[in-house]
Amino acid sequence: MKKGAMFGLDARIALAIFGALSVISGAALYSAIQESKIIQFLAQHDEYAKAIEAYMLDTGVDLKSGNTAGVSVHAKSLVTNYTSVDGWKGPYLAAEESTSIYELKGIPIGSLKHLFIKKAREGVAWDDPDFAANACNGSKDCFYWTETNCYEKSFVENLDVRIDGTLDADEGRFRYSVCSSPNAMYKVYYQAVRTISQ
Repeated sequence: MKKGAMFGLDARIALAIFGALSVISGAALYSAIQESKIIQFLAQHDEYAKAIEAYMLDTGVDLKSGNTAGVSVHAKSLVTNYTSVDGWKGPYLAAEESTSIYELKGIPIGSLKHLFIKKAREGVAWDDPDFAANACNGSKDCFYWTETNCYEKSFVENLDVRIDGTLDADEGRFRYSVCSSPNAMYKVYYQAVRTISQ
């Protein structure tokens, strides 16, 4: 038997083993990265819920809502007291003001790095709260929902299963719908805290 032939076979076996190990470790690394993104998402949305709750505890009132359906909330009130609400002790979030009273910018998650807050009923199916049919009207418990944009479908589906235990866009504490831009990305809504006024 030739020595070189055996060395070549050993080298191929070693390469096959290293290749298999790299595939396994690559999959484990991808899984760990996805898990860290989910943890960051949950921690960030919990911070938004705490900010809303602190605002309500300090002021004794709900965040002001606007638009025709009454679903969009003045998120700007969490970073500045532009309406002179009594008891305001903010800022409640580290975020940047936007030209819109409904939007905060410079948040660390989502591809667009902005936050909206909505008020909508629980216990009714919806994947986008911006319709009068989803507005708080006393018939079901009303909650604040934090909205961040935009995420890839696979990440959104992983979040849905992690939070609600099932894959559905319009039920549970986590909901989502397609972003208008960019395509194939999703805006998400995470249930925060109950509103004072139902």
